Amino acid sequence: MTNPPKFKFKNWDSDLKLALEEIDRQTAASGAQPKAPTGDSKAGLAMTLARYRKGVDMLFKAYLENNTLDPILKHFTKDFDGSGGNEYFVPMSDRLVQQKDSARVIAMWKAVVTNRRKAGLDSETKEAFQRLLDALSAMGDRENFKLIEADSEYLLTGKGKSKSVGQESANRSNRRGMSEDAFWELIERAKSEAPSPGERSAVLQDLLGGYSEAENEEFRKIFGAKFALAYRWDVWGVAYIARGGCGDDEFEYVRAWLISEGKSVYDRVLDDPESLAEFIGDDADAQAEEFVGFADQSQRPSEPKGRQWKEEDLPKLFPRAWAKTAT
Repeated sequence: MTNPPKFKFKNWDSDLKLALEEIDRQTAASGAQPKAPTGDSKAGLAMTLARYRKGVDMLFKAYLENNTLDPILKHFTKDFDGSGGNEYFVPMSDRLVQQKDSARVIAMWKAVVTNRRKAGLDSETKEAFQRLLDALSAMGDRENFKLIEADSEYLLTGKGKSKSVGQESANRSNRRGMSEDAFWELIERAKSEAPSPGERSAVLQDLLGGYSEAENEEFRKIFGAKFALAYRWDVWGVAYIARGGCGDDEFEYVRAWLISEGKSVYDRVLDDPESLAEFIGDDADAQAEEFVGFADQSQRPSEPKGRQWKEEDLPKLFPRAWAKTAT
């Protein structure tokens, strides 16, 4: 019996290669390693697809058990641009419901709904939309349930404009003003609505449209304060390691991306800067130039906080981050 592959749980594609290698080892060990019949491309393609499916199933199970959910979301919402995928989406949804993670439940099922709608799959689109409502109901999230329900025509047909975005921000504005909690709720809402930083920026701008000018100004001040607080040499050093280099402008984009990822990620990195390497991983999108404009730059320090480093000292200063990029 072979040992299971040691997945790194950082990058789906890299770990999928390990899974496929393990499938090949298991096939060889069984003595039944098949070869595609000569001249039979259909049979060869069927074998290739079966091997790929086994690798995906193995990796999905491992990632789910490890509770490494974001790479699964990112992969499957892109990979299944039409029908199918419920064997992955439903267990993912169930796990997120257990964790009461409304943001990622909404992000996943809305992506599925959109993909199926664009593919012209009406019944599958409606089914995914109902699963979203069912998940929110199971979590007792009545507010988001009502918002998604109000957006049913927009989500199912793609016509008109989302009714919930402006209404939600207006409701929150009237109820709470622009507190720090409201700030992070807006950031999380934008993240749930859009996977990429550029798209999140547009969603956030729409959300802020429901707030007053004074509240928008307060939002920029809070963003600017968070932006300035992350202007640290240790955070910059880990970003430099994780990205294979990081100039002054790029570090601005990384810090803006860090805020766009939400409070839990932001707080974790400031408490443990080397964790930034885990969050960045192999993600080329781990920067958010579009978000920099939300920051009140008047609060930016003239120099980063902390002790300046030299490039040759980075492996000793941040050994965990260095080890992650070296493996």
